[in-house]
Amino acid sequence: MAQLVRTSSRMVMPAGVTPSRAVVLLIVSALLVGSITCRSTIATSEDATLQEEIADSLRRDHLDAIAVRVRGAKATLSGVASSAAERETAQRDAEQVDGIKAVTNNIRVGSP
Repeated sequence: MAQLVRTSSRMVMPAGVTPSRAVVLLIVSALLVGSITCRSTIATSEDATLQEEIADSLRRDHLDAIAVRVRGAKATLSGVASSAAERETAQRDAEQVDGIKAVTNNIRVGSP
């Protein structure tokens, strides 16, 4: 991308870059940055919603010792379950949330 160079009180542009082209380049750059920022905000918001849905499901099943983290629609479960059945229930709870693409189950079975 062409860079503007300031000398004294006037702007000097590289050869072949007209003032109108420079304005267009600036606008396109701003739109690209805005688009990228908007996408990451949406993904974060969707992940937070998915995470809360899984957490609600875990609470309904009295699995309060299980933590959940969602990044890119992929859930990671961690913590301690008192039995293999509880571990499996937590996994099913996460898998059944619409929008979750994968579940990594790092839950240990045993005492906290």
